[in-house]
Amino acid sequence: MAAKPVVPPVADPAVVLQAFKAIDRKRRKLWQGEEEVRVAWISALEQANGLDFEAERQRRDSSYNNVVIEFKGPRLFKGSDKNAKFIEATDKRLLPYIKSLAEQQGLPQADFIGIAIDGEHLCFTQVREGAIHSGHLLPFSVEFFGLAVNACLDSTRPAVESTNLIRDFGHGSQFATGVMQVFSDALSAALNDPDSSKIKMLYEEWKSLYG
Repeated sequence: MAAKPVVPPVADPAVVLQAFKAIDRKRRKLWQGEEEVRVAWISALEQANGLDFEAERQRRDSSYNNVVIEFKGPRLFKGSDKNAKFIEATDKRLLPYIKSLAEQQGLPQADFIGIAIDGEHLCFTQVREGAIHSGHLLPFSVEFFGLAVNACLDSTRPAVESTNLIRDFGHGSQFATGVMQVFSDALSAALNDPDSSKIKMLYEEWKSLYG
């Protein structure tokens, strides 16, 4: 039987619209600085996809696994990918952040998505062969906000780090408990099998050494 294709998760359009409107209400009041843009967007993204974002770590504005977001003050990109603030957000911020994360996690740089946001526009970026490649500057709209939501939602793989490994596979985790139960049942069955003399011998040796 052929394997079923993996379908990336998609956020509920109604929830996305509600979160978009939350940003738009603040945007129409003419927000004053970068912090207002950041808080409004992070709150809306968390509302739309139910994720908790890491903020202000290693000088990157926010991230969720392989999505890294860089915020700038309202309208600083001026709708141009040649603007100095846009280049600062992509080349001087997202590029080194993504390179650093890729090295830390042992993943290809191209596995990460960078998003630059100034409240009026957003732009998706990717690092390939050590250089950052930017898409078009997209105007703030429910459709493009939805792209950012789903990019984050599609990156819900746990980061490979000690905290997550201990949580998911440590001795107190559900996974570890289930695996140990399977091993225990298999050992018990083998020890009760009259034809498994070698297993019994090895078990007795183990008990004498470590029991």
